[in-house]
Amino acid sequence: MKSINGLSPKAEPVFSKNPDALIFILIGDKHGSPEIEYGKLELIRENLNLNFIGVEGWAGREADRMRGRQILNGEIELITSLLSNKNYVITGLENPNLQIQVFEVGVIRTYKVFLFFELVLLKNLPSVGVPPSEIKQIMDFIIDSVCAGMNGTGDEKIKMSGVYDEIVPQIRNFISRFPGLKSRDKDVFGYLKFYGDAMLNIVIELRGLHPDLVFSKRTVEDSLWALKNKYPKIYSYDYDSSNPDETKTIPELKEAMVTSRNKAAAEIMLSSMLKAKQKTGIIVFGTLHIEGLIEELIKQANNNVNIFII
Repeated sequence: MKSINGLSPKAEPVFSKNPDALIFILIGDKHGSPEIEYGKLELIRENLNLNFIGVEGWAGREADRMRGRQILNGEIELITSLLSNKNYVITGLENPNLQIQVFEVGVIRTYKVFLFFELVLLKNLPSVGVPPSEIKQIMDFIIDSVCAGMNGTGDEKIKMSGVYDEIVPQIRNFISRFPGLKSRDKDVFGYLKFYGDAMLNIVIELRGLHPDLVFSKRTVEDSLWALKNKYPKIYSYDYDSSNPDETKTIPELKEAMVTSRNKAAAEIMLSSMLKAKQKTGIIVFGTLHIEGLIEELIKQANNNVNIFII
């Protein structure tokens, strides 16, 4: 693969002593760049004639059938592109129950980000002349605008754009009304924008769990209350802005979001390859998972694997 431009290795390969060992090509997905991963897959297919792919973010057609709908997470645009391309054979590497857990735990951690920025605003703005009632008013406006804007059907990106078109002018107007904010306008704008971003992500993640939910401040609060009671330990950890990767430092979060999914993904991929009589498979999964996936593949296949990381 070194000779194929665009498929340079990202780490040292893993080799088995067994000449009949399975072969895996792992592509670390950074999320937010589906065209890069899709381009690599096309290069592999065109140059190596390999098209058996296991992908993060989908639990497979049987799970879709049992649920009566398709649930996707991770790099959604990449998944939908692959599923619509008949040149590929796609296996979903999400365990259905763990996939739901990803959404639930994701909502909790995003809510903690939301609470962090709420606290920053309530703690700092009164000291520069902004009454708490005014802070509460702009925060409630942001929540109501996000909920109203994301309700109903339609293109998610268009709805998100509409939400920002509504809240950004109001944030600027809010800042302009208080002289004490003049020297800190960029910071305050950023905090309020992040507050809105967090609420928007909460709503999007809740939609994955409850597609028919009509969003309002009350329904979001009720959903958050239920998840708080379901995952009390994970909820107990506050958001730390100096800790960019919580999944490495919060054991319960790492287990829920990373470790358990790595194990399930390896099991599903190995089973699918055995069933399809495939000797070579490609796995596309988040970069955070690659190291753990390698460990699981080696363990579950009793070292009978060759692994290339691109």
